[in-house]
Amino acid sequence: MRKLLFLLPVLFFSINAQAQLIERFSTSENKLLMELLFLRGTKIDNNRIEYDIHNRISRVGDKRIEYDIHDRVSQIGDERVEYDINDKVRQIGDKRIDYDINGRVRQIGDKWIDYDINGRVRQIGDKRIDYDINDRVRQIGDKRIEYDINDRVRQIGDKRIYYDINDRVCQIGNERIEYDINGKVRQIGDKRIEYDINGKVRQIETDYLLLYKMIENYNGK
Repeated sequence: MRKLLFLLPVLFFSINAQAQLIERFSTSENKLLMELLFLRGTKIDNNRIEYDIHNRISRVGDKRIEYDIHDRVSQIGDERVEYDINDKVRQIGDKRIDYDINGRVRQIGDKWIDYDINGRVRQIGDKRIDYDINDRVRQIGDKRIEYDINDRVRQIGDKRIYYDINDRVCQIGNERIEYDINGKVRQIGDKRIEYDINGKVRQIETDYLLLYKMIENYNGK
């Protein structure tokens, strides 16, 4: 299960499945960094993160995050988020999301999503997802996924994954991972992560959110 969580951010970013991200985390009690995930690649003026009185992320740099009366993300910066009568994300900014008869995302903007006979995502846009005989993700587009003898993700594309004696991710490619005394990720490469007194992320570089989520998901934080 942990290896699947470890790969989810890679899969989500690869397919740009913003609707699934919002739908997944808007109904969760732990929304840590949910609103940041789909801002990858979007320029923001700084990396400061602000929270509202309900402990939801309310601002990322110059991007304000708003919620509706149902506690769903309703706006990110200038982009409105709309929902259908079944509470599924219908539109994000100018990108419309369509679903098939089984309620699965079929199209996001101009990207089509196809599924195999087992209900697994097979292709999104021009990116194909392949699985091995053990039902593990083997390839995402041109990125090949390899596993070690302990069934942990060992390599993603050209990035090798290393683990410490506590089975925590300690290195991804050339990026060393450091932890504080509470087991929280303190630094990724030369990028330091700051927390507030409540243990919530206060500052992190936007481009490092993918690595951060991969690490936290695997470590079970």
